[in-house]
Amino acid sequence: MEITSHSLKETADFAEEVKKEIEDSDVRVLFLVGDLGSGKTAFTKELLKSFGVKEKVISPTFILQKEYVLEKKRFSVERIFHSDVYRFEKPEEVFVLGFDDILQNKKNLIIIEWGNMIEKIINPDAILYAESIDENTKKYIWKKNTKKRE
Repeated sequence: MEITSHSLKETADFAEEVKKEIEDSDVRVLFLVGDLGSGKTAFTKELLKSFGVKEKVISPTFILQKEYVLEKKRFSVERIFHSDVYRFEKPEEVFVLGFDDILQNKKNLIIIEWGNMIEKIINPDAILYAESIDENTKKYIWKKNTKKRE
């Protein structure tokens, strides 16, 4: 599934489609891959809105991880963890964020910006590739991973 988005509305519509994919599957680890400014956080904001998150969503670059508890329990996801591993020097550092425990709960969704930096130790269920075409145009490609996590 992919889109070339020319507006926030188009990104929001695509995020809603991705949410349905997440709900209809066992996706619990989503990597976001793309250069700085490619739209990873913009997409995440729209995805979290589609899950009913009302609070302001910011890039977790400096806080490393933000947890959102979903109020509406109609989703198979109850908590979303938005993480950024860009500043980690070694992939193993990701475990300071508590990923071992977070992964145990099947109602948690972990969205990891720069996830490609830790792919040797965590296998994602899906990957969203983001690319900036120009200031107002972003390309998003959603792919489910065929390799299963252990």
